[in-house]
Amino acid sequence: MARSAAQIALEHGTSQLTVAAIAEGAGVSTRTFHNYFPSREEALLFFIIEQVERLAEEIEHLPQGLGLLEISERLTIITLDADGPARLPHLFRLSEMLREKEPGREYGDAEEILRPLITALMPRAHKLGFRSDDLTLAVRLVAGAIAFALQRYEDLPHPRDPEMGEFMIHNALGVIRRL
Repeated sequence: MARSAAQIALEHGTSQLTVAAIAEGAGVSTRTFHNYFPSREEALLFFIIEQVERLAEEIEHLPQGLGLLEISERLTIITLDADGPARLPHLFRLSEMLREKEPGREYGDAEEILRPLITALMPRAHKLGFRSDDLTLAVRLVAGAIAFALQRYEDLPHPRDPEMGEFMIHNALGVIRRL
């Protein structure tokens, strides 16, 4: 159900994010939806947090000598074959969509929701001389480059070649490397 909420938000925007649409997308009734989530926003938040925690765990298993660009590239390639909402840049977008959907409600901002990812990166970032704010900015910059590459990949005709996706991601991060 949470994945269905994320997919709808990404494909159709939050205006189409209704409990009925989420339940239909997940193949359950609205009553079942409400047994698990009090609102559509909570379903979306659950998805985001679950995916961020999964990616943070992936970081722990990567070799220690990798820099932010290499870590980001590997995490993105891991999620390249995943359904759309699980991709790294989409988590940023979903976090922003949630915050903008109901500005008066406290769902946290993107940095707060993505904090486990930043925390997992912090020990490596300190070795490279990054402060916390520097790392947050760097993660957003990298996510923007990856989002651009993934959009171009998703625009390719089906069936898409994952190797082409890897090349596009590597190329986008190569632009940042050359800055």
